[in-house]
Amino acid sequence: MPLFKMTGIVVSDWIATWPIAAFMLFMATKFTSFGAVLVINGICTLPNLMVVNSERFNPWYLWVQPFLGTMPQDDGIFQFLFFTPTTLLITVLGSFIFFFLSGLTYFKHKAI
Repeated sequence: MPLFKMTGIVVSDWIATWPIAAFMLFMATKFTSFGAVLVINGICTLPNLMVVNSERFNPWYLWVQPFLGTMPQDDGIFQFLFFTPTTLLITVLGSFIFFFLSGLTYFKHKAI
C-alpha cells in the first residue's frame, strides 16, 4: 500500500478545502439563516460537472480543487502535494487568504 502517496492525497485534499471552508464561514456570518449558505454552496457545487473536465477553467474554480487534490500528478510540489505551484499559490492559498481576511473584517465590524 503506497502510504506516502495516500498521505499526500489526504493532505492535498485537506488543504484544498480551506478556501471553501473560509468562504462558507464568511457567508454563515453574513446571513442569519444557514439554509441560505447551503443553497449558495449547492449553486457553486453544481457547475463542477462541467468545470472539472475543462483544462482551461478547472485550475481556477474553488469547488473543483478538492477533486484535483485527490488526483495524483507527477509534477506536484515535492511529489507530496498534488497541485501545480500556480494552482496552490493563486487559487488555493490566495483565495483562502482573501476569504479569511474578508470574513474576519466583516465579523469585526458587524454590530452584535
